[in-house]
Amino acid sequence: IRNCDWSSDVCSSDLGAILVIAIFYTDDLRPLWLLGTLGALAVMLVLQRIGVRPLPVYVLLGVVAWWCTYQSGVHATIAAVVIGLLTPHHDAAGRPVLHRVAHAIAPWVNLAVLPLFALVSVGVPLSGAALRDAASSRITLGIVLGLFVGKFVGVVLGVVFARRRDLHALIEGVPIGDFFGAAALSGIGFTVSLFVAELSFRGIAVDDAKIGILVGSLASALLGTALLWPDRDDSARAIPLVRNVPPPRIGATDE
Repeated sequence: IRNCDWSSDVCSSDLGAILVIAIFYTDDLRPLWLLGTLGALAVMLVLQRIGVRPLPVYVLLGVVAWWCTYQSGVHATIAAVVIGLLTPHHDAAGRPVLHRVAHAIAPWVNLAVLPLFALVSVGVPLSGAALRDAASSRITLGIVLGLFVGKFVGVVLGVVFARRRDLHALIEGVPIGDFFGAAALSGIGFTVSLFVAELSFRGIAVDDAKIGILVGSLASALLGTALLWPDRDDSARAIPLVRNVPPPRIGATDE
C-alpha cells in the first residue's frame, strides 16, 4: 500500500470492498485449504524476513496461496491483497521490486484485463423498459446516491476531520476546485462495484444495480471533469489545507 500509485481513497475503498467480499460472500468454507493458504503466506513472510529477494519465489508461492484460497471457499481476491502486502519492496541491490512489478503489469491490466472484465460484467440491456424499471428501483437509487453523493461527502468530511486533527491530508494551497474535483472522481466505482453487484443480486436486481453503477459513475466523472477543467482559473481561490508551519532557522536561539 505504501507504494500505491493511486489515491488513498481508491486503495482504501477497494480494499474495504474486497474485505467485505471475503467475509460475507463465503458460502462453503474448507478449513484444510485455508490452512494451505496460511502456510504459503507464512513461508512468504519468513523468506521476506530472512532477506530472500528473487521475485519468482514469491510468484510461485503467490500462485499456491491463490489456488488454496480459491479452493477454501473464501473469495480469492483477498489472497491477492495479502500477497501484494508480503511482496518485497526492494531486492538485494535496493531496486524497487513492488514498484517495478506494478508498472510491468499495468499495461496488461489497463488494456486487457479491465476492458475484458467490463465487457463481460456490464452486459446490461439499456432498453426503455430496463431504464424505467431502474428509475423506480430503490437499488438503483441507493447505488447512485452512494457513488455520486456518498463518496463525495465522505472524502470531503474525511479531509476536514484530518485537518482538525492536525494531519497533513493535502498539500497547502490546493485550489478548492481541484479538491472538490478529486472528491467527485472518487465516485467512479466501476470494476469492484460491478463485481460486488454480481455477487449480491440475482435476476432483474442485477441489471438495476449495474445501471445504478453506470449512472453514478458517469455523473461523478462529469462533475469531476467540470471541476478539474484545465481552463478554469481558480488559483486565486486556493485554500490552505494544512497549517503553514515555517521551518526552524538553523542556529536560532530562544530569546
